[in-house]
Amino acid sequence: MAGEFNAGLLLGTRSRMVVALLVSVGLATVGADALNSLNVFFVTQNLDAASCKYGTLEMALGNGLVGRHGAARAVHRGGRSARSARSTPVSRWSAC
Repeated sequence: MAGEFNAGLLLGTRSRMVVALLVSVGLATVGADALNSLNVFFVTQNLDAASCKYGTLEMALGNGLVGRHGAARAVHRGGRSARSARSTPVSRWSAC
């Protein structure tokens, strides 16, 4: 078992692709965690909301990511080009 572990470590340190991937994932994780930590203070101090509303903010951010990918698929399936989708007024797409 130790031999397999050592082989994996050697692969991770010798391959430039794996090292670049690990560094990129590490930096993205640190950045995301820093923003999550700052969002708590943003909700409580700037928005003057209770700290229990932090979950609502995270839910909205998550829905935005899901909605963005869903909208891209819908535009792609609808046959519209990216240029016409960007020039469409936001009020036309909103549900309100």
